[in-house]
Amino acid sequence: MSEARGNVSGRRDWILVTILAVSVVQNLVLGFAVLRFSVSGGAAPPVAAPIPQGPQVGALVPSLDVQRLGGAREEVRFGEDKRPTLLYIFAPKCSWCAKNADNLRAVLTAAKSSHRVVALSLDPQVGDYARTHGLDVPVYVNPSEKMFRSYGLGPTPVTLVVGADGKVTRSWVGAYSGDTKTEVEAYFGLQLPGLIAPPTKATTE
Repeated sequence: MSEARGNVSGRRDWILVTILAVSVVQNLVLGFAVLRFSVSGGAAPPVAAPIPQGPQVGALVPSLDVQRLGGAREEVRFGEDKRPTLLYIFAPKCSWCAKNADNLRAVLTAAKSSHRVVALSLDPQVGDYARTHGLDVPVYVNPSEKMFRSYGLGPTPVTLVVGADGKVTRSWVGAYSGDTKTEVEAYFGLQLPGLIAPPTKATTE
């Protein structure tokens, strides 16, 4: 009886070893196939497109090709004002823009005397957003396709400082927290209040 069990155990071990050997061989064959495909110039696997992060510091950006709220299209040229332009890009439904509202108000108050300040909404349905969030600055919508591409517009909020020569001197992507908060405070010489907690269901009903 024990001899029979030993034979069964031996066959099981032999089957496991065989399966393992076959698996190793298959992996080696697949590896060589991939290597040969790469060396022979085969197409590379698709790579996810990078998330737009806005223009980098030092980049030369074109004038703003935008539309005033409820008005005609307009070109906002940076050279029209000797002061640098502070451009705040947001979206009304952006949760991080809402969390950044108190910080933004503090920045706008500090910047108005030294910067020309304008805001750009990536959603034309702004509604009462500007009034509710204290955007007491010109608000534009509907950037042209060319501007959308050249500025790398995407996630919001984005804060840019652009000189009269059209060159970006500061670029902050996202709400003002962490290192971004520290940099914004140093640049404008102020203490930011911090991010606002998102409203709860109880407070919105």
